[in-house]
Amino acid sequence: MTLRRVFHVLIALLLLMGVVLASQLTGCDASARLARGRLEAGQAAFGNNDIYGALTNLQQAREMAQQTDDRETYFEATVYLSLLYDQAGQSEKGYQLLKEVDYVEATTNPNAHSSQYYYRMMGIYSATLTHQYDSAIYYAQQAIELDKRLYPDNQAHVLIDMSNLAESYINKGDSAQALQIVEQLKEKQPTKFKVYLCQVYYLYSLLTHNTDTAYHYAQLGQKLSAQYGSHDNEIACLKRLCALDSARRDIDAYIAHHQAADSCIQQLQGSALTYKIGVLQEQNKLERVEEKNRTGHILGGMVIVMLVLAVAALVTLLRMSRRNARNKQQLAVAAVQREKLEKELLQLRMKKSEEQLQQAQKQNVSMTEMITEMQHTLASGEEEPSLLALETTLKSQHADFLKRLEHRYPELTDNDIRLAGFIRMGVKPKVMAMALNISMRSMNTARYRLRKKLNLASTDNLNDFIQSI
Repeated sequence: MTLRRVFHVLIALLLLMGVVLASQLTGCDASARLARGRLEAGQAAFGNNDIYGALTNLQQAREMAQQTDDRETYFEATVYLSLLYDQAGQSEKGYQLLKEVDYVEATTNPNAHSSQYYYRMMGIYSATLTHQYDSAIYYAQQAIELDKRLYPDNQAHVLIDMSNLAESYINKGDSAQALQIVEQLKEKQPTKFKVYLCQVYYLYSLLTHNTDTAYHYAQLGQKLSAQYGSHDNEIACLKRLCALDSARRDIDAYIAHHQAADSCIQQLQGSALTYKIGVLQEQNKLERVEEKNRTGHILGGMVIVMLVLAVAALVTLLRMSRRNARNKQQLAVAAVQREKLEKELLQLRMKKSEEQLQQAQKQNVSMTEMITEMQHTLASGEEEPSLLALETTLKSQHADFLKRLEHRYPELTDNDIRLAGFIRMGVKPKVMAMALNISMRSMNTARYRLRKKLNLASTDNLNDFIQSI
């Protein structure tokens, strides 16, 4: 090669590098548009239940938006990633994502409902993960205000968030406020999208004091939940029906509803496990694609280096040899990681199957014991409920009360908590003594000890105090 040819090659390389540098300096706007395009593609894939497409595009949109400081795109991508992990049964990971992102009202594409999903999911996480019911109420109220402002022509959104608000008030123990909201929802003209009624019927079944009315609305909620595929609400309605069947001593109905709840739980757990494994598999695919892209960038850089350093062929060959060795090592590490991940996925399936089997066995044993006890009660002609029936009603209908009592008075024993729960249910002392198989004197002593642990004055009424908790 003559000196003139070498000079021409170097000039061409310099021009090429200038073009690349100019494109990088002027490419910020293009990067922002690309990030928004990735976000919209991820949102569409999420709506079509395309796990790989959603995960790939949303993560790439998040990274691009962070590089270009596009806060709105970064916020929206984070919200949809949180929804994706929540559906995979990784609620803690979804909650962590939302906690770390700064809220930005998504105005570029309001139809994606990113801001609305943020408030709604933060309310749900506050109620279910951290049990901060005041925060859950705040987020539900913010979602309702957003619904009215951004979606005034679509009442379905505000009705869903009003239902969530009512449930947050129930969790907090404010039944009066919850009932007021539920009554408003019942009076509203149903929209075409009636999924919110699943929750409304269930909440009204909890709030009404009439057993027949509660039973009727629990049945309505269960049927509508099955129709819309709202499995969580369907399970809640079936458990409510089991509790009402127990109170009514309808053994056949209790067995049917209990079996239906077990079947729904197993189906939901199986779907969540499959979805979770799918997300892990798609994450693995994404890592492999990213590894392939990184390898492609390295090879491209090697080609440029070879052209720029054409006059130093020996040095270029040495660098190529080193880079090839590093690439082989990276590919070997990636193969080991893929094999490790496949083993972890297999172990996850086996562990989950064992847990489901153990849970099903425990539930079957519990159901058999309860049926035997209820049959014994009916056969003996007792007019008062048995201890097992009382405890079943207590745990199913007053679970929130038991949690609040344990939180406020951690020094209470299990017997103290059970006694307080029976008082809460309005069970007469004589009935409690018969169910616990103790004398009235022992019952009075137990009530006296409970008063002392609750720090009640002699003028305070124990029953009224427990009802106020």
